[in-house]
Amino acid sequence: MFLAAIILCYYLATGILVETEVSCPDEDPDEAEILADPTNCTRFYICDNGSPYLHNCSGGLFFNSQLNVCDQPANVVFCEYDDLLYLKPYCDCHKYVICDYGNMSVLECPKGYYFSAAEPRLRLGNSSDPCQQGDCG
Repeated sequence: MFLAAIILCYYLATGILVETEVSCPDEDPDEAEILADPTNCTRFYICDNGSPYLHNCSGGLFFNSQLNVCDQPANVVFCEYDDLLYLKPYCDCHKYVICDYGNMSVLECPKGYYFSAAEPRLRLGNSSDPCQQGDCG
């Protein structure tokens, strides 16, 4: 617990307060809260007194919201759903995830194509190919 407090103090001291769509929970603004960045898997926020402070994972690590640590990309779970669907990993628009009852498979669109869906989550039955020609847009 002492080590966690030291790490939290370090991150609060080195964090950057930014304007963001991330909002800190209102339940207890005096208690620090850690939140994943919804647009970038290498970043996270530490909420302190109701304000979000941006932090980055280094060395190619992704933020693991289940453990609240920077972790190897293979350990970060994108599948939190029970049904079969496509899901865009927010790290690379050329790749997509198929979640099959909690089991994750990362697939890549062919060269010159990118993952595209009208919604971020697209059920497999609605589309035969989630990749469209072009570059990330």
